Amino acid sequence: MCHGEFESLKAISVASPGFCPEPYAWGRYAQSEPETHFLLVEFRDIGSQPAEPSPTGKFGFHMKTCHARIAQAVDMWDDSWCKVFKSHLAHIVDLASPILKWREFDVVAGLTLEKVVPRLLLPLQSDGRTIKPCLVHGE
Repeated sequence: MCHGEFESLKAISVASPGFCPEPYAWGRYAQSEPETHFLLVEFRDIGSQPAEPSPTGKFGFHMKTCHARIAQAVDMWDDSWCKVFKSHLAHIVDLASPILKWREFDVVAGLTLEKVVPRLLLPLQSDGRTIKPCLVHGE
């Protein structure tokens, strides 16, 4: 994954200098367990500029993305931030649950998805309130 990200950033830097952080190095740590990699890129102080609005005016993205080795379930467009976030979180729970085999995790994850996420996020888009979809890079 790090090698692919490094090569992608290198290609973007050549095609559009200054567009992304310049990649300096990638590699694998000497220790064998757990297998650990690194990616070293230029530091960018991005300040406090607001992100560009979503090209569709909706939440989501046009294709699957990944965070490390985990595919993110954001390849959908929807007017509801709650639905998109819940879909993403449910995907992570679905991946973790069979590995953890921990009943309490399943119970709490279910409550979080069905109760907590809607209770926190639905009010942002109800009773006349709106939020503007924009690009969020989540690393």
